[in-house]
Order: sequence, then C-alpha cells, then structure tokens
Amino acid sequence: MAGKCGQTFRIEPRIAGSTCQAIQETAAGLLVPAVEVDGIAAGAPVGTERSVEIDVAAPAATDCPQVWTIGGRLSAPTGSATGAVDLQPTASGTWTPVTGAQIVLPEAGRYLIEADARARISAFGPANVFISTRLFNVTAGTVIPASATLVFQTITDAGQNATGNQTATTGVFLTVAGPTTVRLEAMRVNSVGTSTAADILNDAAGATRIRFVKVAD
Repeated sequence: MAGKCGQTFRIEPRIAGSTCQAIQETAAGLLVPAVEVDGIAAGAPVGTERSVEIDVAAPAATDCPQVWTIGGRLSAPTGSATGAVDLQPTASGTWTPVTGAQIVLPEAGRYLIEADARARISAFGPANVFISTRLFNVTAGTVIPASATLVFQTITDAGQNATGNQTATTGVFLTVAGPTTVRLEAMRVNSVGTSTAADILNDAAGATRIRFVKVAD
C-alpha cells in the first residue's frame, strides 16, 4: 500500500502463539482445529441418572460448510410388575400387599406411577362391601398421598347374593431422592354384613399391574 510520501508499507497479520488459540499460523497457512461432536448410541446410556439420549448426525468430510445436526430423545427408565392376593382371610379394613405387584424406582428423579387393579368381591345380603387399593412407599415406610382408589363395591338386600368384579386405575407423580421400592396394597371393607369372597385378580380375564416411567431428573 502506498504511503503519503511515496513509501511502500507491508502489513502482515500476526497470530499469538498460544496453544489455546482457535487459529494457528503454520508454514502451510492458517490452521483451524477441527471440532468433533460425538453422540451416544441408542440403548447405551453413560450413567444411571441420564434420561435423554443425544443424537449427532455428522456431515461428510467434503461438505463446506460442515453442518452438524444434534437432537435428543427421551430414554427414560421404565418398569412394571403384576400380582394378586386373596383378601378374604384378612380382617376387614386391613391393608395387604398385593403379592408380586412391587416395583423399584432405580434412581433419583420424578416418576409417574400407575396401577391397574382388578377386584372381585361377593356377599350375601344384607351387605355393603368393597375393595380399595393404594400405593405404598416401602423405602420411606409411608403411604403415597392421593393414591387410594375404590376398585369395586357391591350392595345387596337381605336374602340376595351379589358378586362381581371390576378394574380401576390409579396414577400419581412421585419425586424420590434415590432408589425407591413402591408396592400396590389392597383392602376389603365390610361396611354392612360380611363378604364371602374378596380377591385382587391376575389372570387371563384381566391383569393387576403396577408400572412406572421416569419423567424428569
């Protein structure tokens, strides 16, 4: 470039020699470090608390500019179990674990827990008898709030025999600080008269189950 007095000046860009520079000056020209982005293959989480899988689609080596596509998908822990129990031998108003209907929440986080219970109860009138279920936090030793559900009730007059079955679902959100065991419990109640049979069933006609899915860390 020409100066005011006819002198010629040459301007050479200089780049600091720090190894942390994004661009480096070399004999062959400017060197720009490559950026490598790596994803996690489906079904291969990097830790027990990870609940979102990251997908990375790399460009071809010859693409210019190189555009990386990054996305995520929920890959939350899930689980389920089925069970049954005969409630007739237990006293009216006694909460009883449903054998087999127990799950383990594997890590800290917020979960949706649901349970389907199929109840059968019979009585000879006059009678008013019913079966309810609830969710119980075994690890904490406490009932999970707002989880009690009336599954089936039968009311019959004197001299009449009544029997039947019905399925009901309950669902709650539960936040836990670590691995937690949750079970389904059931209770028969003789409000009037006495039941002659009372069960939580799990057979070909319908399953009693408890299940969970993690919804947040």
